[in-house]
Amino acid sequence: MQQQGKLTSTYQPQERISPRVVRFLQDIPSPRIVYTGEIGARIDMDLYSRATKEMSHCSFLSFHAGNFEKKGNSYKLPWVEKYEIFQILENSSVGFMPYDTKIMHNLHCVPLKLFEYFQVGLPVVSTKLVNLKCFEPLLSISENAEELIAQLKSSLGEKLESSLRHKRKSVGESHSTKNQTDLVKLIARGF
Repeated sequence: MQQQGKLTSTYQPQERISPRVVRFLQDIPSPRIVYTGEIGARIDMDLYSRATKEMSHCSFLSFHAGNFEKKGNSYKLPWVEKYEIFQILENSSVGFMPYDTKIMHNLHCVPLKLFEYFQVGLPVVSTKLVNLKCFEPLLSISENAEELIAQLKSSLGEKLESSLRHKRKSVGESHSTKNQTDLVKLIARGF
Protein backbone atom coordinates (compact mmCIF):
# COMPACT_ATOMS: atom_id res chain seq x y z
CA MET A 1 0.00 0.00 0.00
CA GLN A 2 2.94 2.37 0.55
CA GLN A 3 4.00 4.46 -2.42
CA GLN A 4 7.62 5.57 -2.48
CA GLY A 5 8.53 9.23 -2.71
CA LYS A 6 5.46 10.79 -1.11
CA LEU A 7 6.59 12.81 1.93
CA THR A 8 4.56 14.78 4.41
CA SER A 9 4.97 16.59 7.71
CA THR A 10 5.34 14.49 10.81
CA TYR A 11 2.56 14.53 13.36
CA GLN A 12 3.85 15.18 16.86
CA PRO A 13 1.17 15.20 19.55
CA GLN A 14 1.34 18.16 21.91
CA GLU A 15 0.44 18.08 25.58
CA ARG A 16 -1.67 21.22 25.30
CA ILE A 17 -3.78 22.64 22.52
CA SER A 18 -2.61 26.09 21.50
CA PRO A 19 -4.80 28.97 22.74
CA ARG A 20 -5.47 30.00 19.14
CA VAL A 21 -6.79 26.52 18.25
CA VAL A 22 -8.88 26.46 21.45
CA ARG A 23 -10.55 29.72 20.34
CA PHE A 24 -11.24 28.33 16.85
CA LEU A 25 -12.72 25.12 18.25
CA GLN A 26 -14.96 27.09 20.60
CA ASP A 27 -16.32 29.04 17.63
CA ILE A 28 -16.74 26.07 15.27
CA PRO A 29 -19.34 23.47 16.25
CA SER A 30 -18.87 19.73 15.71
CA PRO A 31 -18.97 17.73 13.58
CA ARG A 32 -16.11 19.34 11.67
CA ILE A 33 -15.22 18.43 8.09
CA VAL A 34 -11.82 19.82 7.16
CA TYR A 35 -9.93 20.63 3.99
CA THR A 36 -6.44 21.77 5.00
CA GLY A 37 -5.99 24.11 2.09
CA GLU A 38 -7.60 27.10 0.45
CA ILE A 39 -10.88 26.49 -1.26
CA GLY A 40 -10.98 27.94 -4.72
CA ALA A 41 -8.79 27.15 -7.71
CA ARG A 42 -8.21 23.42 -7.09
CA ILE A 43 -11.58 22.66 -5.49
CA ASP A 44 -14.80 21.72 -7.26
CA MET A 45 -16.74 24.64 -5.81
CA ASP A 46 -20.13 23.38 -7.04
CA LEU A 47 -19.55 20.12 -5.22
CA TYR A 48 -18.23 21.90 -2.13
CA SER A 49 -21.24 24.25 -2.05
CA ARG A 50 -23.68 21.39 -2.47
CA ALA A 51 -22.07 19.46 0.38
CA THR A 52 -22.17 22.47 2.73
CA LYS A 53 -25.85 23.08 1.90
CA GLU A 54 -26.98 19.46 2.23
CA MET A 55 -24.98 18.95 5.41
CA SER A 56 -25.92 22.17 7.17
CA HIS A 57 -25.51 20.47 10.59
CA CYS A 58 -21.75 20.17 9.91
CA SER A 59 -19.00 22.78 9.98
CA PHE A 60 -16.74 22.88 6.91
CA LEU A 61 -13.24 24.19 7.61
CA SER A 62 -10.57 25.46 5.22
CA PHE A 63 -7.62 27.83 5.46
CA HIS A 64 -6.65 31.09 3.79
CA ALA A 65 -4.33 34.07 4.07
CA GLY A 66 -6.93 36.26 5.78
CA ASN A 67 -8.59 36.45 9.19
CA PHE A 68 -11.09 33.99 10.67
CA GLU A 69 -14.28 34.08 8.57
CA LYS A 70 -17.66 32.42 8.92
CA LYS A 71 -20.25 32.20 6.18
CA GLY A 72 -23.12 29.88 7.02
CA ASN A 73 -21.52 26.60 8.06
CA SER A 74 -18.25 27.32 6.21
CA TYR A 75 -15.28 28.55 8.21
CA LYS A 76 -12.05 29.94 6.82
CA LEU A 77 -9.21 29.89 9.31
CA PRO A 78 -6.01 31.89 8.98
CA TRP A 79 -2.96 29.78 8.26
CA VAL A 80 -1.50 28.44 11.48
CA GLU A 81 1.62 26.53 12.51
CA LYS A 82 1.82 22.92 11.30
CA TYR A 83 1.41 21.52 14.82
CA GLU A 84 -1.80 23.60 15.13
CA ILE A 85 -3.14 22.15 11.89
CA PHE A 86 -2.65 18.69 13.39
CA GLN A 87 -4.48 19.86 16.54
CA ILE A 88 -7.39 20.98 14.37
CA LEU A 89 -7.33 17.63 12.57
CA GLU A 90 -7.40 15.81 15.92
CA ASN A 91 -10.60 17.71 16.72
CA SER A 92 -12.27 17.15 13.35
CA SER A 93 -14.47 14.31 12.15
CA VAL A 94 -13.58 13.90 8.47
CA GLY A 95 -10.80 14.95 6.11
CA PHE A 96 -12.22 16.29 2.85
CA MET A 97 -10.59 16.47 -0.59
CA PRO A 98 -13.17 17.75 -3.09
CA TYR A 99 -10.70 18.37 -5.93
CA ASP A 100 -11.91 19.50 -9.34
CA THR A 101 -11.01 16.47 -11.45
CA LYS A 102 -11.53 18.35 -14.71
CA ILE A 103 -8.12 19.89 -14.01
CA MET A 104 -5.52 17.32 -15.12
CA HIS A 105 -3.04 18.31 -12.41
CA ASN A 106 -5.66 17.54 -9.76
CA LEU A 107 -6.82 14.33 -11.39
CA HIS A 108 -3.31 12.86 -11.27
CA CYS A 109 -2.06 14.22 -7.94
CA VAL A 110 -1.62 12.52 -4.59
CA PRO A 111 -2.35 15.33 -2.12
CA LEU A 112 0.10 15.28 0.78
CA LYS A 113 -2.75 16.34 3.07
CA LEU A 114 -4.09 12.81 2.66
CA PHE A 115 -1.17 11.50 4.74
CA GLU A 116 -1.63 14.23 7.33
CA TYR A 117 -5.28 13.22 7.69
CA PHE A 118 -4.15 9.60 7.94
CA GLN A 119 -1.58 10.38 10.65
CA VAL A 120 -4.41 11.27 13.03
CA GLY A 121 -6.62 8.43 11.74
CA LEU A 122 -9.30 10.61 10.15
CA PRO A 123 -11.72 9.09 7.68
CA VAL A 124 -11.19 10.81 4.32
CA VAL A 125 -13.63 11.51 1.51
CA SER A 126 -12.23 12.52 -1.87
CA THR A 127 -13.25 13.02 -5.43
CA LYS A 128 -11.91 10.35 -7.79
CA LEU A 129 -8.20 11.07 -8.16
CA VAL A 130 -6.38 8.52 -10.30
CA ASN A 131 -3.62 7.74 -7.80
CA LEU A 132 -5.79 7.23 -4.72
CA LYS A 133 -7.37 3.90 -5.65
CA CYS A 134 -4.54 1.98 -3.95
CA PHE A 135 -5.53 3.53 -0.59
CA GLU A 136 -9.06 2.13 -0.53
CA PRO A 137 -10.68 1.17 1.85
CA LEU A 138 -8.77 3.63 4.05
CA LEU A 139 -10.57 6.47 2.28
CA SER A 140 -13.78 6.90 0.33
CA ILE A 141 -13.59 7.92 -3.31
CA SER A 142 -16.66 9.44 -4.89
CA GLU A 143 -17.75 9.55 -8.52
CA ASN A 144 -20.35 12.32 -8.08
CA ALA A 145 -21.95 14.70 -5.61
CA GLU A 146 -24.52 12.19 -4.35
CA GLU A 147 -21.81 9.62 -3.53
CA LEU A 148 -19.59 12.25 -1.96
CA ILE A 149 -22.33 13.49 0.37
CA ALA A 150 -23.37 9.92 1.27
CA GLN A 151 -19.73 9.07 2.04
CA LEU A 152 -19.31 12.19 4.18
CA LYS A 153 -22.41 11.22 6.17
CA SER A 154 -21.22 7.64 6.53
CA SER A 155 -17.73 8.75 7.60
CA LEU A 156 -19.21 10.85 10.41
CA GLY A 157 -20.42 7.61 11.98
CA GLU A 158 -17.03 5.90 12.05
CA LYS A 159 -16.11 4.76 15.57
CA LEU A 160 -12.94 6.09 17.20
CA GLU A 161 -11.80 2.53 17.87
CA SER A 162 -12.26 1.47 14.22
CA SER A 163 -9.44 -0.71 12.87
CA LEU A 164 -9.38 1.58 9.81
CA ARG A 165 -8.17 4.43 12.03
CA HIS A 166 -5.19 2.37 13.17
CA LYS A 167 -4.37 1.37 9.58
CA ARG A 168 -4.59 4.99 8.42
CA LYS A 169 -2.24 6.09 11.18
CA SER A 170 0.28 3.46 10.11
CA VAL A 171 0.15 4.53 6.44
CA GLY A 172 0.33 8.22 7.38
CA GLU A 173 3.31 7.64 9.65
CA SER A 174 5.13 5.62 6.99
CA HIS A 175 4.81 8.56 4.59
CA SER A 176 6.10 11.14 7.07
CA THR A 177 9.39 12.87 6.33
CA LYS A 178 10.80 11.36 9.52
CA ASN A 179 10.32 7.84 8.14
CA GLN A 180 11.49 8.65 4.62
CA THR A 181 14.90 10.08 5.61
CA ASP A 182 16.87 7.30 3.92
CA LEU A 183 14.93 7.77 0.68
CA VAL A 184 15.52 11.53 0.78
CA LYS A 185 19.26 10.97 1.32
CA LEU A 186 19.34 8.54 -1.60
CA ILE A 187 17.55 11.03 -3.87
CA ALA A 188 19.87 13.86 -2.74
CA ARG A 189 22.90 11.73 -3.61
CA GLY A 190 21.43 11.06 -7.06
CA PHE A 191 20.79 7.40 -6.35
